[in-house]
Amino acid sequence: IHTARSIQSGGEGSHLPRTVMRWQPTLAAKALAEEFRRMVHGDYAKRCQICSRTFKAKSGEQQVFIVHLVPPSKDPRTNHYGDLVSLCGWHYALVQHGQWAFIDPETDEPVTEWKRLQELLLNALPKTDNSGNQYIGIPVRFWNVYKDWRPEPVTIDEEIRYSLPHWQYLCALVRSGGGTE
Repeated sequence: IHTARSIQSGGEGSHLPRTVMRWQPTLAAKALAEEFRRMVHGDYAKRCQICSRTFKAKSGEQQVFIVHLVPPSKDPRTNHYGDLVSLCGWHYALVQHGQWAFIDPETDEPVTEWKRLQELLLNALPKTDNSGNQYIGIPVRFWNVYKDWRPEPVTIDEEIRYSLPHWQYLCALVRSGGGTE
């Protein structure tokens, strides 16, 4: 009965014209985006800064999402390389829509004070990965993640890996006070 009714009424009505407003970035914003795309390609090989995963899009190119950790709408100073990260689809969804925080490695607790986060970011020490590349790892924790078909949510501890040049941009942002809420 529902199928017949949906077929009958689904085509009824008329098309309504509508105006679509589209956000148009400034030339400076376009230049920033293009420069970061080049950095993502060179420093991260178009891979996630957390898990190093990627996938090929239908076009044949590797796909990553480039996002602001602190949206420029919350603080315009964060429209800066240091606030941008390259993420796979899974980590993009966790960062954009999930519960997460930077973790203090000394206390294993979420960082809640801006001063402490500044201290951790500015004093982070380089690590070396299995390929011999140096990076800065900033610990993060994700909550309420339903993983591997488990009926209960789990907490996942990972780290965002920054190349040394990218980390220098992050430090410049932190010193300027960007990212404060």
